[in-house]
Amino acid sequence: GGPAISGIEEPISFGTLDQHSGCGISNPRRTRSQDRNYDDLKAFVGPAVHKETPWIVVKSDAAPEIIAAVKELGWFSEPSLAKTWPHNTVHERWQGTVKSVCRAAMLQSGLPGRMVHWAMMFANMFLNITRPCPIHPHERAENGYVLPEYSYKLDRTCWEEHHGGEKFQGKETAAFGQLVWFRDRTHSMMPNCSPGIFLCWHLESGLRYRDMMYIASFAEYAKG
Repeated sequence: GGPAISGIEEPISFGTLDQHSGCGISNPRRTRSQDRNYDDLKAFVGPAVHKETPWIVVKSDAAPEIIAAVKELGWFSEPSLAKTWPHNTVHERWQGTVKSVCRAAMLQSGLPGRMVHWAMMFANMFLNITRPCPIHPHERAENGYVLPEYSYKLDRTCWEEHHGGEKFQGKETAAFGQLVWFRDRTHSMMPNCSPGIFLCWHLESGLRYRDMMYIASFAEYAKG
């Protein structure tokens, strides 16, 4: 979170990152409550994770509302030392990259600052479906080359690695703020589609994409 800048309230962001696949989501919100942390963490892993993974380790800062939510879920909490730098360099570098993409999306779209929370969600998904998945130290030989058994990861994105090789089924080239048309039949004598502004892809729990998107009605947006 942060102070208001030129009348724009900077949203609180709760970022969750799968360190193995590099797939992550930042959820803009107005509270840091334990209940909301619990819901976001549970939604990130989805309902199927317990069948395959008997335990989950969550690295975080020392915020008590995060540690308590992790323990409530029955997972293992591994917080960093309070008031000690660095906390989690992998997570912090990822958050920095998300913010950079968010700023670029806001610049190219020309949308006002009140839409920044949507740009943050777009930035996360854009990175998930376009960025190569990470190659971890144990997956490389001493000379730095990727071991043969992990060479398949050279052609995978973070999204594909997170979903076991399954490709993203949405439109990857969609740009934040671009003009789109969506089905909106309001009258039998009117067209069955209306102009809108693309904001982000919609995800279900477990980072599942089911061919749904967030689109702002151009007419309603123009009203302010």
